Amino acid sequence: MFVTTQKHIAEHTLPLQGELILVDGNRGVTMMPMANQNDRSASLTTFNCMAKAKIPSMPKPSWLSCCLIDFIGDDDCSDTDYDSAYAKLKDKFIEFMTNNDRVAAMTQHWSQGRRYPHVHILYQRKRGKHDEFQNWLCGE
Repeated sequence: MFVTTQKHIAEHTLPLQGELILVDGNRGVTMMPMANQNDRSASLTTFNCMAKAKIPSMPKPSWLSCCLIDFIGDDDCSDTDYDSAYAKLKDKFIEFMTNNDRVAAMTQHWSQGRRYPHVHILYQRKRGKHDEFQNWLCGE
């Protein structure tokens, strides 16, 4: 997700496009470009520290949920269309995580081999709950 190992770096077109977002519940949001490996590594460390501070089971990730959201367009879909869809998802991601005081990370992966553009999301969940953000996003 954070593209920090050589194996994962090799799967992506460099420099990495997009951004990485960290949400520390209702305490703040940090955004940075995905392009710099040192920034990605530092973000992974920061996320782990935020999670350990809020999640009793860490480092066992039993209170974390993750999802991958693909951006699949038709032949007429432009970069502007992808950017617009991503901006809407980003706003919803930040809204849910801050309003619910959750630690979370979202990384943009626009250039991973032959995959569709997509995002990875890792977030703190309530005990016994699964897919909370995805269900909220879909209007359950």
